[in-house]
Amino acid sequence: MKKIFSGLLLAFTLLVFTAHAQNSASDTNISFPVTRHHFQVDLPEQISFKVALLALDDWNDNDFSNVVTNRIRKHIQYFEDSINKNATLQNLLYIESKPDAGFEKLNFRQLIPVQSEIVFKEGNYYNLKNSMDSLYYTYFVANPRATRSAEDSLHQSLITITAKSLTDLNSLSNAQVRKVQQQLDSMVQAAKLKVANYQNPLYSSNSSWSLAASGAQTSGFSSTKPFAQVLNNFTLGVGFGAVVFNNSISPTLELNMGYVLKRSKQNATFIGLNYSLFSEIDLRNRDNTIGYLPLNIEFGTISNNVGLMQRKTSVGYGVMIKTTQQSGSSKTYYLPNMQLNFALSNTLSSSLIMATQLKKDSDHYVFGVSLKYNL
Repeated sequence: MKKIFSGLLLAFTLLVFTAHAQNSASDTNISFPVTRHHFQVDLPEQISFKVALLALDDWNDNDFSNVVTNRIRKHIQYFEDSINKNATLQNLLYIESKPDAGFEKLNFRQLIPVQSEIVFKEGNYYNLKNSMDSLYYTYFVANPRATRSAEDSLHQSLITITAKSLTDLNSLSNAQVRKVQQQLDSMVQAAKLKVANYQNPLYSSNSSWSLAASGAQTSGFSSTKPFAQVLNNFTLGVGFGAVVFNNSISPTLELNMGYVLKRSKQNATFIGLNYSLFSEIDLRNRDNTIGYLPLNIEFGTISNNVGLMQRKTSVGYGVMIKTTQQSGSSKTYYLPNMQLNFALSNTLSSSLIMATQLKKDSDHYVFGVSLKYNL
């Protein structure tokens, strides 16, 4: 029996390690703030400025000019040699201004294009750049409506700049940057007028405003009630597959209901209930069956997407209800249970299940590994 347990544990560890190794290359570890209001100004020089705010009061027009002209430009100059060394690479610069820390954290990346575009002219070959550079500047502002002990005392905002090359930003004059600031400020003030029509505290607002290089303007505004947002935070998960346990194999069905506590750009943290069902049948006497019903409270992360749970990684604790049916008599046992869930892909997941009566030499225990397909 110990050899079987060891084999199951080894197979499960290898499976999870392989999946993690495959997914780690695509993980960027870069998270963006949750925002509700978005403003964009496009310049004829193929430079775009975007500002994303959680609350409209977070906007500070003077601070925007100072950040662009004094901070962002300085950081671009630091990486200028790397940017100009190979003009075909896509450059990504992430800047995070730490609150009350007195420093800014920078993350610079250069990506090789998936496809190469080449021009042949007058006997020479020229590589063309087919991806825009991007700069992301995350900063914090004080929330004037927060109480002294409130967790949301700081709001996180985001400035995004896209250009054919990040060094193009240094070609803009201070007057051009101030004009962009004024255009963004006009949009924010217009959004505030819209919000003024929804003073009812039961409403929250979202807006999107943009000014194209041609002068065309677009805007969008919506308001939602908080209880609708609460409902949107509930999510469901359904999975089915097979579980190998205690020298047996059985089909299994798993149902999940979770509530999202916090969302980021790619993931969401949740807490919820996990319910699954599988059984053990005596092939020599089909009237003898053992049913297993694990009920767990779980905590973990899922993909921040609309729809059913995907890419769930969590840990759950609860009780496993074991019901035996033998010779016409039925008995029920309650086993403390722990379950570890790992995402292998958007639709595949695996779980390690451990339950026992916590008694010496107990005959009632479950140790198994499941593989499931998630809808």
